[in-house]
Amino acid sequence: MKTKLFFSITFIGLFSFQLLATPVVPITKKHYTKEEAITKIKALQKNTKYNIEANKEFVKIIENASSNFGSIVYYTELSIAVGYHTELFLAIAEIASKSKNGIKYIDEIAELAGMKLTETGGLVDLAKQAAKAKTADEIKKVEDEIVKLKSTAEFKTIQEAIAKAESDRENK
Repeated sequence: MKTKLFFSITFIGLFSFQLLATPVVPITKKHYTKEEAITKIKALQKNTKYNIEANKEFVKIIENASSNFGSIVYYTELSIAVGYHTELFLAIAEIASKSKNGIKYIDEIAELAGMKLTETGGLVDLAKQAAKAKTADEIKKVEDEIVKLKSTAEFKTIQEAIAKAESDRENK
């Protein structure tokens, strides 16, 4: 009986520690109406100590957008979470705000902006290509470039980049 109790307490303790030790990345792309997106970004402004001016720019982008509000909120959250390449996220958000297609690839390119610390200069042009891609060849070109860029990224996933940024902020 004591062994079972000890095992149960140990298992629960280890499991709880693992849950606490694992960084939580609550950022997910959701569907928002224009009004919901503006409200969400304004709430983000109240809860951050940095990127405040950039958040105002994200709101302006949404106010002038005709679609992809959820993606623009996602880019706002990514820029806050990683804490770098804010201008790049803003440029990609501007492209997404006018895009009627290619948003899946634009979202992946925005994630690359967080996954790559260097050599990000071509991401805006790639996002523009993704927004314009209509033919199978154009789409394939964008997909191939994304794969190539992911292979050279300093972080293999956006969650890894966010976790590193959170760790860096905690250690300051």
